[in-house]
Amino acid sequence: MGLQEPRHSNETASPADAPTEVRPDWLDLLAALPSTGKLPALGPTDAGKSTLCWWLAGELAGRGSVALVDADVGQSRIGPPAAVGWLKLGTATSGFYFVGATNPARRPASHFRATLGACDAATASQAAWTVIDTPAT
Repeated sequence: MGLQEPRHSNETASPADAPTEVRPDWLDLLAALPSTGKLPALGPTDAGKSTLCWWLAGELAGRGSVALVDADVGQSRIGPPAAVGWLKLGTATSGFYFVGATNPARRPASHFRATLGACDAATASQAAWTVIDTPAT
């Protein structure tokens, strides 16, 4: 249950469903963001974290390079189940880090290390922003 090295793939992840309507607070968030940084989305189950992350990543891609970390191991859109995946938008650069459970509460240290590994890989890819989709809090 160790970390997997980042892999390069020509496969693209399927994004979350596009929002039918962009919430005003999302537009306020986008306007308030710094020019670079790590942006975690936190919230309860079914709060729209994945949709927000994919929308935000798409919007930011027009301003610079963006990496997306999918730490929601139970509903992963990047990489296999039970793994934290990451990808750099607009490139074939991606990877995943094995956690070993689809519920992060069952392996919290492994989930934490995997998420850090994916964020480090995203930073090493020279992405200006890293958008982090987290499991329910």
